[in-house]
Amino acid sequence: MAGCVSTGPKVPVSVQPNLSQMRNLTDSTGKELPVRISIRLGDNQPKPTVIVGHGSAGVTPIEYAQARHLRGWGYNAVVVDHYTARGIKVHTGRRVAGGLPDDRAADMVAVAKWVQQQPWHKGKIAVIGVSQGGAGVWALANERNMRSHSAIQVTDEELKLITVGVAMYPACAPDLASPPRDPIFPVQLHIGEADDLALPRWCETFGNPKYEKHIYAGATHSFNYAGVIPNNTRFTHRYDREADELSQSRIKSYLDKHLKN
Repeated sequence: MAGCVSTGPKVPVSVQPNLSQMRNLTDSTGKELPVRISIRLGDNQPKPTVIVGHGSAGVTPIEYAQARHLRGWGYNAVVVDHYTARGIKVHTGRRVAGGLPDDRAADMVAVAKWVQQQPWHKGKIAVIGVSQGGAGVWALANERNMRSHSAIQVTDEELKLITVGVAMYPACAPDLASPPRDPIFPVQLHIGEADDLALPRWCETFGNPKYEKHIYAGATHSFNYAGVIPNNTRFTHRYDREADELSQSRIKSYLDKHLKN
């Protein structure tokens, strides 16, 4: 995954009204990487792009809804599937080889390199991580971690690929990934006060001004998903319209501040 990413025909580059079908990303040699993507583009004018990473349940309506928001705000959206090509299944609350924060970070670097080569992209790149995808944001924002990454060798330029990150009710446990004391890029953090899966007490931001932290009173894990989570026995889930709408408003303002200025 350390090689450059091609602009071959495996991923459409024309403007699509909806998210494109998931397709494998390829490297500069045409080899398929263990990451799949779907894109939702804006109009014909090149614009900044936001990469959306999923949690332990894989790609869900949460990521697709986020992509719709992003397009409405004037951004391109790329939804990343870290699991399908690796044969990983749902594993709520557990660590699974191939789906760890480092794997997610490596995928994000590969996707960001690909995005830079697309005619519909212009400007900066952001990343949004949901639940364990938020742990991927921590891994990506941790310079020491990225310098010693086991899957990729990153250059100084690749460390600068991401301008800003957003972590939605992320896993912050030390045995998975936790917020670095001094992240490479600014990160906005959204967590529910009543989250009993990604415990808020682990999400320490050390008073670092690169972090913007929001805690939603009474909100649970996946507070922005209005549907029923199938076979969920690991955490409390309640849709919270107020927290959902407020978090999206804050995400939009944060992205606009960092991507459009």
